[in-house]
Amino acid sequence: MFLKLLAQTGSIQRSADMVGMSVSSAYRLRAHPAATAFRAAWSATIMHCVVTARDAAFERVLSGATTPIMKNGEVKGTRIVYSDKLLMFMLRNYDFRVNDYDAPNIEGRFVAQLEALVDMPDVPFDALPADD
Repeated sequence: MFLKLLAQTGSIQRSADMVGMSVSSAYRLRAHPAATAFRAAWSATIMHCVVTARDAAFERVLSGATTPIMKNGEVKGTRIVYSDKLLMFMLRNYDFRVNDYDAPNIEGRFVAQLEALVDMPDVPFDALPADD
């Protein structure tokens, strides 16, 4: 459930909170020697989030962001604002020779890693070493 929430939110803190665990427990679980599949799934989840964030940035560059027009403390309308800084950053940093970070294979590996977790034996959180 933690990894599913991490894929949805991109936030380790929020995902841990939503499943009732601490961030340090999540990291301890990831570092546990028996958690190979969990570590791999976590890495695939983070890559999924990176691709999603990159796609959102391109969408924002192309479509702009809707911002309110305020007058006397009231919203009177909206306007679309484009960010030249974001456009310049994306053009400067995106390598157009890269094949979309191999997105189809990333998605397939992500699903495979999550399925591998189903077959893993549960490791109770209280069996993990405590924080010092």
